[in-house]
Amino acid sequence: MKHTLSTTDLTILEHIVFVAEKSAKTVQFYFKKGTEQTYITPKKDLLVIFNLSEPIGFDYPVIDLKKFIATYIPGAVDSQKNTVDISSMVIHTQEDAERFKTDVVQELDFTFDDLQTNQRLKKYKHLNILGEKNKCIFRYQNHEKSWWFDDGNKKIIEHGKSSRKFRYVMQRDKLRLLPNDYKLILRETSIQFQYKHLNYYFLPDVSWKRQSVKDWTTATSIIDDKHLIEQYRKKGYPKLPPIDNSIVKHASEKDYDKVNMIFQPYKKDYFPHLRKDYLTRMIKSGNVILDKEVVITYNQYKRKTTISNDAIALKGDCVLHQIASKKHNGSASDVLQRFFKFVNARVFLTVRSSNMTAKKFYEKNGMKLVGHTSWSNGTLLGDVYLLERQF
Repeated sequence: MKHTLSTTDLTILEHIVFVAEKSAKTVQFYFKKGTEQTYITPKKDLLVIFNLSEPIGFDYPVIDLKKFIATYIPGAVDSQKNTVDISSMVIHTQEDAERFKTDVVQELDFTFDDLQTNQRLKKYKHLNILGEKNKCIFRYQNHEKSWWFDDGNKKIIEHGKSSRKFRYVMQRDKLRLLPNDYKLILRETSIQFQYKHLNYYFLPDVSWKRQSVKDWTTATSIIDDKHLIEQYRKKGYPKLPPIDNSIVKHASEKDYDKVNMIFQPYKKDYFPHLRKDYLTRMIKSGNVILDKEVVITYNQYKRKTTISNDAIALKGDCVLHQIASKKHNGSASDVLQRFFKFVNARVFLTVRSSNMTAKKFYEKNGMKLVGHTSWSNGTLLGDVYLLERQF
């Protein structure tokens, strides 16, 4: 059996190569019997779905799509001449595709003009798509220090209204789309660009929805040297606001080694499950505090969650996962107290029942024992602590 691809089919396939080459050295493609076709990068960070002009009557694997297109002649898709060993290919599953197709958070337009603007702003690494204060905003920025640091070097474009609170971040140069006007669909796990039957789904670098969206920090938030501030004022620089002692500094991707080093002495006994991918993901999502050589990892609950029979967290409450300090000089208490002010919510944590030192530390800092839990099929007992929100 043979199949001839149309000019439109070839254009889309060429563009898949163009888009996918950012994350795949060789672009493989598997034509599936029928009209709808799907492509997912080996890293599973991009999904493309489109319809062929005419349905293909058989499955047809292509080991190198770029080479296939370069040498294509009408009728070249011939089921009798395909010798590709599919065991050498990365073939996605239906479950892989479904990961992208989650619930819709917001829909808006993304026009050809928006696409040209994205291509023009090459000095910025990232595109932020935000819903805040009833507005939708495209914010271009570099994020050298952290995802929530505002260094003033940005381009903000208002893009209509939004009734939701969200923030999605993706690398600007990954946004390689065919020149069209698209419907931009923000989903729980992905960013979708839709034009008729052509759909691009990108996994964001990081994203936040609802209560997990934070306020931006600025340079004045990270200057904590009173003498330095006074020198700035004497030099005639713009007046700096008073130091907000509730602000805590977050780790950036460059701080991974520092964070890991602080955790290292505690890994064997207390944090054996801390892996590099977990720490990296938490840092990228802006959920790791690194301040005065103290590390705190945390999250906010997105829904009501039962921690134990005696403790139930509500949506918006915070869970403190880990805390570790390089020095025992009171810095851990200082950072923890500022963390409590920063999250401005109830804070839960669990700790091994046998870890008396940690429990005394939490009690000293205002937390109370509110429940009990266990791990490893009940062989490892734990306690649940809570800091009530301070009004």
